Amino acid sequence: MTAGATKQSVINDARKSKMKHINQDSQRRIRRDFQQKETKKPTEEGNNCFLDFISNMLSPFRKEDILEEVQTTNFSKQDMKQSVSEIFDGSRRIDIDTIEESPEDLESSQTNLQTVHGDGNPNNTEDQATTYEDVADGYTEGGKFEEAMKSYKQALEIRLLTMGKDHLVVVGTYNKIASIFRCQLKYDEALETYEKVLAIRLKNLGASHPDTAKTLNSMANVLSRQGKFDKAMEKYQQALKIRIKAFGWDHLITSDTYCNIAGVLYNQGKLDGAMKIHQLVLAIRLKELGREDPDIADTYNNIACICYDLKKFNEALKLYKQTMAIRLRTVGPDHPDSATTNYNTGNVLRKLGKYDEAMAMHQKALKIRLETTGKDHADTADTYRCMAIILQNQGKKQQAREMCQEALEIRQKCLGQDHPDTTKAQELLDKLCA
Repeated sequence: MTAGATKQSVINDARKSKMKHINQDSQRRIRRDFQQKETKKPTEEGNNCFLDFISNMLSPFRKEDILEEVQTTNFSKQDMKQSVSEIFDGSRRIDIDTIEESPEDLESSQTNLQTVHGDGNPNNTEDQATTYEDVADGYTEGGKFEEAMKSYKQALEIRLLTMGKDHLVVVGTYNKIASIFRCQLKYDEALETYEKVLAIRLKNLGASHPDTAKTLNSMANVLSRQGKFDKAMEKYQQALKIRIKAFGWDHLITSDTYCNIAGVLYNQGKLDGAMKIHQLVLAIRLKELGREDPDIADTYNNIACICYDLKKFNEALKLYKQTMAIRLRTVGPDHPDSATTNYNTGNVLRKLGKYDEAMAMHQKALKIRLETTGKDHADTADTYRCMAIILQNQGKKQQAREMCQEALEIRQKCLGQDHPDTTKAQELLDKLCA
């Protein structure tokens, strides 16, 4: 895989890989063409607790099965209840009946799209905008984000002048600009850009269109990266309502939002709820994708994260090994996802006191991250910090200080002086220097 391809994957995959957990966005599943399907209107019988619903869904899938690769032959739609009205607790509710039908529903939105795009004959001005965007895409693949941003803005300026600020064609350029902001860790700017996308999609497509859900999901991903988990949860819930109605409970796109919601719970320390949801995601994905798919590896990774935090290190290690086996066969050893798995495995080995093996894993992760995301990236800083902790445990204080200093300088540059991760790196360095 080329360096450019790995750079692009960083943009397409909205990931929280800083610690371990992998976030998911259905926009990254461009390899599949999904057909929308109707779902039955919920009944009062379906108004049950979301986690109870998931527990019932998972009755054939016990923890032991997951650790031995879950068998899903008896997983079918009839196992699923018709609806869900509560999510996580009484204060967070999903009421499918409250989604208002409007003239801008899925069917009429297709007419909207045809009207907006017209006869599809490009003019020279649109050709020019397309050229700027193609150039920007090339810069993006090479990791030259500043140059990419300049070209995207030139394309945007042309389209705003010729198409107008509410045209759906503008959405694609805005999304690419937001992706660049995310790669640059400029989350406020990314969120502001997604707000513009949301306004355009609401006006042209309506509140219940799957593309509107995409934007809500992307906004939630940014909020999650900022640590604004309550706000992220609200956006994910809105996206989930739309996706359940458009695709159904057991669709792969819906499973992405389940995964993201589980990520919020994980970051809030609600590990039992996160585990149940990830088990549901695994059941859906195994049924639809089989075992040899990157999304299966992501799900094993996320379940392993929870095992790690529950101090079930041997179970976590086994799952990370399963994750890496899939990574090697699907994306290769030099992909950023493989770096994340090496990093996670190193953390487990460190907890098990296997410092030499842990260091070897972190060195692999560091090599990949330096080659793909670069030195001045938060994930690279995380790797340096973990290596510093291992060296500290081995009594190699001078080397540990050097590694910790690297982590601190990167975090100060990427995250700012007042970020909690920067503070943690400073505290570790102070301890090593004492």
